[in-house]
Amino acid sequence: MNRFLKLIQSEEAKQLLRRPNEFTLLTLIAWRARRKQCGFDVNGLQIGEALIGDYKACGLTEQKYRTAKNNLEAWGLVTFKATNKGTIAKLNNTKVYDINQEDGNDLTNGQETDKQRPSNDQATTNKKVRKKDSKNIGGKFTPPPLDEVIKFFTENGFSPDLANKAWNYYQEANPPWTDAKGNKVRSWKQKMRGVWMKDENSTQPETSRKPKLL
Repeated sequence: MNRFLKLIQSEEAKQLLRRPNEFTLLTLIAWRARRKQCGFDVNGLQIGEALIGDYKACGLTEQKYRTAKNNLEAWGLVTFKATNKGTIAKLNNTKVYDINQEDGNDLTNGQETDKQRPSNDQATTNKKVRKKDSKNIGGKFTPPPLDEVIKFFTENGFSPDLANKAWNYYQEANPPWTDAKGNKVRSWKQKMRGVWMKDENSTQPETSRKPKLL
């Protein structure tokens, strides 16, 4: 029986397609993931787990690989565990990929648990997410792509150079997308308004007209 991967036509998959590094790493994990429990696995992998760590196999640099790992874990799609044999990645659900597992396992159970959440709570959460930031996966913060940040700055009357500077500051932070105090960024638009645009306006002459924030 040939093995296959099924890409689910979900909102999570749609958004992930806009993030090529994260999508590539998740595809590699799904491709390598163990799909049946019978037999012996020398690495001690369970269903839905894969051994990774060779970032060059994804065509990524080490920094892009680490950022993709952090984002996939933050979005609740994958968890990672360091072992003496390498990093083990575990698919948490089938929101993006169905690995065609042969036996019942945590992937299916995790998906059913998500469906059993109260519909009112889920709807409320989704509305809040859409209002705060344009891209959120699994109800958690998703770092915006550079082009979206540039668009947000230019629409508010600020230069693309300032947008580049702000985006690079948070993207290259350790860990990525934390502020100067080490706190995780929750709403990138709010952070851009309250810090970068505010500081930029404070250096302009008082007679200059400040742009209207969206």
